[in-house]
Amino acid sequence: MPTYHVSVSVTRPASLGDLALTVLFLEAAQRARCIAGDATAEGMVIEAEPVFREPLEASLRDLLREQGATLDSVTVTRI
Repeated sequence: MPTYHVSVSVTRPASLGDLALTVLFLEAAQRARCIAGDATAEGMVIEAEPVFREPLEASLRDLLREQGATLDSVTVTRI
């Protein structure tokens, strides 16, 4: 399974700290059926089939919206 680095830009309220954002990223990866490796508030490294991008973005948008945050951009690089 290919490995990707996913960089994420998010506009978030002050109440959404780095740890909560990292947990949110891990949950989005799980919903999109990705295997998450390292995750930070700036993004994550995942293993996934090449068709993961749309489901991951949709999950990120939904989970962020629930927290009053907005997904600004996603950059995916295969590593």
